[in-house]
Amino acid sequence: MDFRKSFLDKTKLLFTQRKHYNVVYIIDYMHRYLIHILLTLAFFFSAAHARRLEPGSDDHDRYLKACEHYEKGNYEEARNILYEMLRDHDNDPYLNYILGMSFAKMGGVHNRNYARKYLKQAVRLEEDSLNWRYELGVLLIESEMEAAAEEQFQELVKRDSSYVQAYYYIMDICIDRFCHNGNRSKLAQGYRTALVCRSRYPDDDVIAYKKALVEMLFKSYNEAAETLSRIDSPDTLQTEITLLHAYLNYELRDFDQSFKLFSKALSDLSEEDVKGYRDITLLLTNQQIREYEALPENRKAQFEDEFWAGLDPDLTTEVNEKIVEHFARVYFAEIMFARPEADVHGWEMDQGRLYIRYGPPASAEWHLPDDNDPMLNCRWNWVYFFDGRPVELEFLNIFGGDNYQLAPMNYGGDVKIADDLVNEIPNVITFTDDKNLINSIFSHFIYKRPEGESMLDLFVATPYDQFVYEPVEGHAVCSVQYRTAIMDLEGTILERKSSNQQIVISPTLSKNPDFYNFATISMKSPPDSLNIACAIEQKSAQRVNVYKRPLRIYDFKDSGFHMSSLILASKVDKKEKNSPFNRRDIKLIPNFTNTYKVNDTVIVYYEIYDLPLNIRGRTHYRMTYTIQEQEIPRNIFGMIASVMSSDQKTGITHTADRGDILTERYEPLKIDISSLEPGLYEFTLTIEELVLGKTLTRKARFSVVEESG
Repeated sequence: MDFRKSFLDKTKLLFTQRKHYNVVYIIDYMHRYLIHILLTLAFFFSAAHARRLEPGSDDHDRYLKACEHYEKGNYEEARNILYEMLRDHDNDPYLNYILGMSFAKMGGVHNRNYARKYLKQAVRLEEDSLNWRYELGVLLIESEMEAAAEEQFQELVKRDSSYVQAYYYIMDICIDRFCHNGNRSKLAQGYRTALVCRSRYPDDDVIAYKKALVEMLFKSYNEAAETLSRIDSPDTLQTEITLLHAYLNYELRDFDQSFKLFSKALSDLSEEDVKGYRDITLLLTNQQIREYEALPENRKAQFEDEFWAGLDPDLTTEVNEKIVEHFARVYFAEIMFARPEADVHGWEMDQGRLYIRYGPPASAEWHLPDDNDPMLNCRWNWVYFFDGRPVELEFLNIFGGDNYQLAPMNYGGDVKIADDLVNEIPNVITFTDDKNLINSIFSHFIYKRPEGESMLDLFVATPYDQFVYEPVEGHAVCSVQYRTAIMDLEGTILERKSSNQQIVISPTLSKNPDFYNFATISMKSPPDSLNIACAIEQKSAQRVNVYKRPLRIYDFKDSGFHMSSLILASKVDKKEKNSPFNRRDIKLIPNFTNTYKVNDTVIVYYEIYDLPLNIRGRTHYRMTYTIQEQEIPRNIFGMIASVMSSDQKTGITHTADRGDILTERYEPLKIDISSLEPGLYEFTLTIEELVLGKTLTRKARFSVVEESG
C-alpha cells in the first residue's frame, strides 16, 4: 500500500507540472492533496478493497508490477497487466485512471479511444479528483473533441475556481472555434473568461498573452497592445508574446518597431517554424518560381533582394513595409489556419497560402453542409477582386477537423484548379487601399542655394476632408507626418527627411473638400537624374499616400549662368511670416493642378543665377516664352499625322531683351491667356545669355478650361 501511495503521489506531480504555480495555488493544492490522502486511505480500508488488493495477494503483486512498468515508461506492459485485472476491479478508480493513462501514453487514435473510456470511468468513480478530470480534458483536446473537453474544463473550474490551467484551455478552445468557423460569440466567451482570469491572476503572463490574442482577433489592436505592455519580462511564451507584439505594431502602422520585433522573434524560432517567413515563393507566380528555382544558390539571394526592393511601397522609410506585411500575414496565417495536431503550418494550408499572398478577402463566409452536398462538407467561401473582377474561392472541409482545401472552380467558362489560376495573378502592393488613401497633390521646384548647392522644394496640397480629426476645445485637430526620400536610379537612398505638422481648423472646414492644407518640404539634393518619393501619413487614422516620380536635378556649380525650374502659380502676394510658399520677398502659391480658366492670368515663376557681366559691368540676356497648344494623339495613326502636319496650333509668343547690374534675377511672369481656347498647352521659357552666348530652356504644361456656371 505504501508503494501504491508513493506512486500515485509521483503521477500527480507528473501530470500537474504544466499548472501555473503561485502562492494561492500552492496553499490550495496542499489542501486538496491532504483530501486525496484521506480519501485514498478511506478507500483502502474498505473491506471489499482490502480483500481484493491486500498486501501479499496475487492482485496486489500484479498491481505493483504494473505500477513499476508505468513508472519506467513501459506503458504496454502496464496496460496488459491492468487490463486483465480490470475484470475483477472495474470499480477501482485508480486502476481505471492508470490504465487510461497507459493507453494515452502509447499514442495513436485506437489507443486514445480506450484512454478516453477508462479516464471517463475513473472521473465518474472519483468526481473530486480534479487532476484526473484535467487529464481527461487534455486527452479530449488531443482527440479533437473540443466540445467534450470544454465541458470537463468548465466542470473543473466550477469545482475549483483556482485551477488556472483549465482556464488556459477554455480560452484556447474559444480561439480555436473562432479560427475554425468565425464564431464571434465563442470568441466573446473567450474574452469574458480572460477578463475573469486577469482579475484573479494579474501577474500571470499566459493569461495576459491569451487575452491580448483574443483582443487582436477582435481587431482591438490598441487594447491588445496595452495588455501586452503590462508584461515586463515574461517567464514563458517569450517568442509568442514578441510575435504578437510585432503583429500589433504592424496593424498600428509602426513598421519600424514591428520589423525589429519580428526580427527578434524569428531569430528564436526553429528552422522549420521560420521557413514560411523566409519563403518568397509564397508570393511568386508559377513562372517566377520556375525562374527562381533554376538559379544557382549564389544568385538566389540577389533575386530575393531585387524582388523585395521592387515591392517596397514607401521609399521614404528605412524599413520595407512589404516585408513587414509579409511577416504579419504569415503570423496571422499561423494563428488562423495552422493544424498543430498534424504538424501542418498555416502557410502550408490552402487558406493560409492565399491569405499570405493576397491578404484578407473582401468577404469570407462559413457554411454548414447543405442537402445538395453529397459529402456533407462544411465550407468557407472567400471572394477576392482582381482588376475589379470578383473571384470566388471555395474551401471544403473534406477530411474533417480544420483541414479546409481549395476546391476546383469555374472561372470565365474554363474549369481550372483554383490554385493554378490564382498563382498566375501577380502579387500586388497592398500596403494601402483606396479607402485609406490620402488624396494629396504634389508639385516641386528646383533651385540654387547661395552656397551653390542644388535644392529641392516639394509642395504638398491636401483637401481638409482627407484627414480624420479629433475635437479639441471647439476645433478639429489632427497630426500629419511627411517623409521624403531622394534616390539614385539604382534605388540607393541619398537623402531622407521627416517632419510633422499639426492641423487646427474649424469643424466646418474639416469637412470641406474645396479647401486645402499646404506643406513645403525643402531638401538638399545632388545634381543627377534621380527618383523622388514623398509620403504623407496620418498614423492615428491609418491613412497614407506615397508620391513618386523621376526628376532631373540641375548642377548649379558648373561654369556659366544657371536657371531654376518653373513654378506655375495661381497667386502672387506679399511675403508672410511662416508661410510655406515664401520665395525671396514674395509669397507664391503654386497651381497644384496646373489648370486655369480662360479669363485667368497664368503666373510663371523662375530664377536666374550667375549671369556674366559685359565690359560696362552689366548683364545682357534675351527672354523668350511661347505658349503652344498640344494635341494628344489617340492612336499611332494620329501620332504620325501630327508629325507630318505643318499646321501650327494657335498660341502666344513674347520676346524681351533685358540687362542690369544684378547677376541674379527672379520674377513672376504674368501672362494673359484670354485669347486661348480651352485645351492643353505647353509653356516654353528660353533664356539666351548674350555676353558669353549660352542658352537654357525650361518647359511646363497646363490646361485651360471653360468658366464654370
